[in-house]
Amino acid sequence: MPTSTRYAAAVVAYTATVVALCGCVTAVGSGAGAGAPLRKLSATEAQTTARNHIRTALQHAEANVQFAEGIDLAHAWLGRPTQPPRVCDPLDVNCQDGVPQGDLNLKLGNDINKLDKWLAEQVFADAQLEQGEADEVIYRLQPATFCNTANLNDSCVKFLLDVPIRLRATSTAVGEVEVAVLFSEERVELARVTLRDQDLKAVVILDVKAATTAACKNHPLSCLGGAVQKGVSSLWKSSKSGDFDLVKSAGRLQLSYTKTSATQARLQAAVLSKVDVAYKYQQKTYAATLQPSTVTVVVDAVAKSADVNVGIGSLLVEAPYQTVALEFADCETVDQWGVCAKLQQPQHSGSLQLVVGGLVVVTKLVVGQKVLTVNQLGLGTTTTALRHNGKVVAAVDLNAASGRIVSGSAHFTGQDSFAVELAGELVAAAQVAALALAKDFGLPAWLRDETVTGRVSGVPVPKVALSEGELRVDAGQIVLQTDVSAKLHRSAAVGQCLTIQEQKSGTDGLLGNVVVAACQGK
Repeated sequence: MPTSTRYAAAVVAYTATVVALCGCVTAVGSGAGAGAPLRKLSATEAQTTARNHIRTALQHAEANVQFAEGIDLAHAWLGRPTQPPRVCDPLDVNCQDGVPQGDLNLKLGNDINKLDKWLAEQVFADAQLEQGEADEVIYRLQPATFCNTANLNDSCVKFLLDVPIRLRATSTAVGEVEVAVLFSEERVELARVTLRDQDLKAVVILDVKAATTAACKNHPLSCLGGAVQKGVSSLWKSSKSGDFDLVKSAGRLQLSYTKTSATQARLQAAVLSKVDVAYKYQQKTYAATLQPSTVTVVVDAVAKSADVNVGIGSLLVEAPYQTVALEFADCETVDQWGVCAKLQQPQHSGSLQLVVGGLVVVTKLVVGQKVLTVNQLGLGTTTTALRHNGKVVAAVDLNAASGRIVSGSAHFTGQDSFAVELAGELVAAAQVAALALAKDFGLPAWLRDETVTGRVSGVPVPKVALSEGELRVDAGQIVLQTDVSAKLHRSAAVGQCLTIQEQKSGTDGLLGNVVVAACQGK
């Protein structure tokens, strides 16, 4: 598949693959309730139903989702032609003589056939059938069949030998199949996929405390926790015991693809319950929590549009300070071949925490449009902050005094030129406080303890445009302030531009190189 088509297919293909491995089937507005009794199910019916629903969903996506492919929309917004001749990156594997190969359509025919063959021969294969006709059909993934390799050291083989995985198929109505992924010998449910005529839905279960059998009670967390540790160690080929240790894991994720009509589809990713994951790798702790969230995209093949609604809950990510700082470290020693042999070690330790209040985006994408309207844009209900050992070292607020939500539109007029209108006032403040950490991240010393505030305001609607390296004010005003010195404050009115001049030496802070002047561009 050409690189350009993979973007549009990503959600659908991933959902279908998870469905294939996890499988659980629910149809929109039909089927029995959650408490419906299980019906007798044969292995043949389970395999055929699952494969048919996956094939149908992918064919529907192929017919209706290709227009929303990212590159096509990007070309439309930037006012560029979407048909050859076009210029592409010569380093791109799909670029030949400056012309991109393939079109922008989502063509999955061969991939659908390959996936169907894989499901039949390597997933729902007779050789893997552990329990046949009953109220549930169980397949155990066998290395010799699923991994399709004779190499006993292959990571797939080693993983399935260490951590048995079973697929349990059940049904409450004809034409519906629900498949659960069972992890380890304790058969802890890791995922569940619902497959029905109009809907594919995959639920990933992160809860490690689901197992309650006697064998599990002796494990530090649960059988699932132990299986995850064992499986990850197998995949990572860890050489030291204790390299990976799952501290906690909870939450449920859901991916779904729904055919709402012959020419419409809804793709959705959701956090059903709070995700709370923490683990230790090489004795260092990594953790993340994410509150319930939903991202929904509704595509319409006739209108060639996509309605996007993003509602991400608050997010907390924690990682070792030194691990992050080393990603920015300068080289201390270079070997004889000019390759860095040793990085400068960070001067501080502890942990870094990123706290994001959330993300709200409501917009509509239309092929051919040159104006992108965002009805809502926000960063949650709290300040977004970066903390070192609990102390705030950087913080950003979006419209904190006016509901933390803004709206506006972006007008794309060329490759390097666009204009933005804001409905309301946008206030953003960035604080870099107590940054004795500055050296570790390659930041200049004067950046410590500086607070920079930017404000775009105006009645009725402020307008700014970026063109040829200048930020032009078409309506309202832009005000930039720093607490380093009042003389560094910058204010641009209608007809003026903000530009960045050549780097100056000295300690003038972040705004020392920003100037307000008459616009030079068009």
